[in-house]
Amino acid sequence: MSYLVGQTLPSQYAAVMRFKTERFPRETKWNWPRAFVWEAWFHTLAPGAPFTAVKDLRQVRPGDVIAWCLGDWCDAGRLQAQNYDPHAYQPG
Repeated sequence: MSYLVGQTLPSQYAAVMRFKTERFPRETKWNWPRAFVWEAWFHTLAPGAPFTAVKDLRQVRPGDVIAWCLGDWCDAGRLQAQNYDPHAYQPG
């Protein structure tokens, strides 16, 4: 995703990288936006942006990007603010 957008839409890639730095400051050890960053960025886009939401999966075409969140990743900003690592072992 990052390579493709960086090559074809460099201004949009720069925007998501700024978003990553501003909204997810703990993401500095990755040189690219991880999936949850992309998903969060997509939610901030205004109508008319180069990316638009697909409301019906039957309308998805080859080349479309589908992003969603599950569980704790749906509130990644809150998790990072709490210094939470979703990859860390959580005894249950």
